[in-house]
Amino acid sequence: MELKWLEDFLALAELGGFSKAAEARNVTQPAFGRRIRALERWLGTDLIDRSAHPPELTPAGRQFRESAADLVRDIHSLRRDLRQTGGDTAGLVIAAPHVLALSVVPRWLSAMKADQGPFAARLVNESVHDCIQAMLAGGVDFLITFYHPQIPLVLDPRRFPHLSLGTERLRPYAEREASGQARHRLPGSSAAPLPYLTYGSGTFLERAIALHLAQMPQTAHLIPSVENTIADSLKAMASDGQGLAWLPESAVTPDDLAQRLAPAGDESWTLSLGIRLYWASERPNRLARAIWQEMSKP
Repeated sequence: MELKWLEDFLALAELGGFSKAAEARNVTQPAFGRRIRALERWLGTDLIDRSAHPPELTPAGRQFRESAADLVRDIHSLRRDLRQTGGDTAGLVIAAPHVLALSVVPRWLSAMKADQGPFAARLVNESVHDCIQAMLAGGVDFLITFYHPQIPLVLDPRRFPHLSLGTERLRPYAEREASGQARHRLPGSSAAPLPYLTYGSGTFLERAIALHLAQMPQTAHLIPSVENTIADSLKAMASDGQGLAWLPESAVTPDDLAQRLAPAGDESWTLSLGIRLYWASERPNRLARAIWQEMSKP
């Protein structure tokens, strides 16, 4: 059994619907459903009555709910106690999705070391969802991640206060032809949809792009071609003519624009995302606390 299965079940019991609970847990609904099924298989009984609308807890589910809450609370409490017993740490643990780990994190770390002096740091470089889970599990001092007002991050502000670190722009790019134009250019057409290099259904960036496209006055005619969560991989495939991809502008160099890539649409297709720094205030790390207090000064 995995801890996240228990947390998934508690989210479902509280919110009363698979779609709402999956969104709160920052996971796709099919994946969320599979995890609930895995928990039920491990326990050997159904916890959810799926014939009801909305789904309801079975008698076993109602019985298990209180025990599950106690288990999750005890596990997190034990983890905090063990960390406190182990004493303070001289370094930082920072979680960040792949894109920001290459662009924002190095600059932020350099600035922090210039202010605080040398210190060790370990980077948890995962998807936005996995970074958030690492934060919730108590294994991370700081989380640097994207923010979109329509994609909530389930982080209690009392435990995980945040600051803004600016913005990142994602723009569609495709292979640069000899004329200087993109080989694939938005919006495309229903007769000839454009090959689309995607971050993957359910990922934070893909959800943000989908929200942006839904608000556009023009319809983007796209057909998914390749799925990859790593922006640099999508960039390489776009440069190779395999399709268009929304890439962070910080990842596209002047040399890329001169030789390999071109914008695949005008400025209206560009998406702007916030960048936030979250602090795990309950972790016993004096360095992290000092950094937060310094950054929080008016």
